[in-house]
Order: sequence, then C-alpha cells, then structure tokens
Amino acid sequence: MAANRSGREFPGEARRSAGSGDDDPFVSPSPATDHGAVLLALYPDALPEVYGYLRARCGSTNTAEELTSETFLSAVHSAKTAPSAR
Repeated sequence: MAANRSGREFPGEARRSAGSGDDDPFVSPSPATDHGAVLLALYPDALPEVYGYLRARCGSTNTAEELTSETFLSAVHSAKTAPSAR
C-alpha cells in the first residue's frame, strides 16, 4: 500500500462492494440532490480506485498522489458550480 503525504494509506486494489441500491451513490441523483453529498459518498470507494489507476499508469507515487488530489479537487469544484436541473 502507498501512503500520501498525510500518511493515509491508499490500497490500489480496492473494489466497490455491491450494495442494496437504496443508498447507492451511483444511482442518478434527483434534481434536488446535493451533488457535494453524492461526491462525499463516492469518495471512500473511488479514492483507492483512482489512485491505483493513476499509480499504475504513471509509475510514480508522488505524481499519482498529486493527480489523485487534482482529480478530486476538480470534482468538488464541478459539484459546487454545476447548475441544478429543475
């Protein structure tokens, strides 16, 4: 496992477990859905997936950590600025 600068470990092989579907963040959100909350729900499962992919592709732990960070910062920015569909 690799750790980022904060010391948190990111397993590159983690897989999302199948859920009941009721609280599945992959279900299309309704127009009133808080996109930030959906992103926050996805984060624990998506982080190791994104980091593992980037680590395998770029071959550098530091670069993979930076790209993972930028990926999630971009997602947060998009969630905050996305127009709400009504």
